[in-house]
Amino acid sequence: RTAIDAGYQSVMAPERMERWPVTVGFIADPDGYQVELVQRHPWTDGDESTTAWLGQSCINVSDLDRAVAFYETLGLSCTSRTDIPEAREAIIEQPGKGSKLQLAQQKNADGRIDMGSAFWKLYVNTNDIGALYRTAIDAGYQSVMAPERMERWPVTVGFIADPDGYQVELVQRHEA
Repeated sequence: RTAIDAGYQSVMAPERMERWPVTVGFIADPDGYQVELVQRHPWTDGDESTTAWLGQSCINVSDLDRAVAFYETLGLSCTSRTDIPEAREAIIEQPGKGSKLQLAQQKNADGRIDMGSAFWKLYVNTNDIGALYRTAIDAGYQSVMAPERMERWPVTVGFIADPDGYQVELVQRHEA
């Protein structure tokens, strides 16, 4: 209700889902991106004072199985798959660490995803960027930038492209 009172557009009013123990609603942000608001029943994260936090992001992919294979090559796990009327979806994560990435193959879409200029990159953290980068390249994925130690920050970064061309920044943190 707060987002609507603030003038943001409702895309879908909150609705209790029969298939999962959640209530979901959608609003549009100022750029028109849909933001899914999720309340789980029962709520197990946070406490009564926790009102909002980032859970996961969702990107469209042209081939769900191919995208899942790419992220599994990076050492992430596919922890769930589901079909809904509009899409086939999968959750990619490192259970117990960091956030989750939802991949969605829209059933009414065919071919490469047009990313436009809004989406820039995803981050994947690693303890061994050299090995992870070589694993991805050896598996046939495209290099965008070989790992390089950054002078400004205590990190080494490298970029690879996922099957749909999304830039994935591999990040290895170092002691400052």
